[in-house]
Amino acid sequence: MLSAGGRKVMDTTWLDSKHYRSICDEIGERLRQQIDRTTTSMPQKILDLLQQLEQQEFEAPSLVPSLAEMEPLKIGDPIA
Repeated sequence: MLSAGGRKVMDTTWLDSKHYRSICDEIGERLRQQIDRTTTSMPQKILDLLQQLEQQEFEAPSLVPSLAEMEPLKIGDPIA
């Protein structure tokens, strides 16, 4: 262990990239398992807001014009 500003830091120079990656993957997997176990259902307020957002997405006009709204380009017309 090395001391950096009063804190003890592990010397990782002996770890090759394969082992370092494996350790990171294992930590990530354990965190995913822990988070999945502690996850509870969303609060009703959040669910209501998500439902409201979904309704607004369906009611909102599309930003992309339909094919009927687009004028066909003719050869030689400038592309805007």
